[in-house]
Amino acid sequence: LAVAALSQIYLQMGMFEESLAMLRRAVDLAKSEEEMISAITFRETTAAQFRFMKEHPELLSKMMGGGM
Repeated sequence: LAVAALSQIYLQMGMFEESLAMLRRAVDLAKSEEEMISAITFRETTAAQFRFMKEHPELLSKMMGGGM
């Protein structure tokens, strides 16, 4: 699906909210159970990553900068 590809592009650009919006759309547009499961799994994984980044910015900077 083009919607899933667009979601990936948004994710790579750090545009999590836009990516999640496209993933919600991908779930709605899924043509099979497998497609729906895949879209839901990716949506929930992306949402968890986004929440983590918002809740723990100090850990994210350590992870990205190697500040251990």
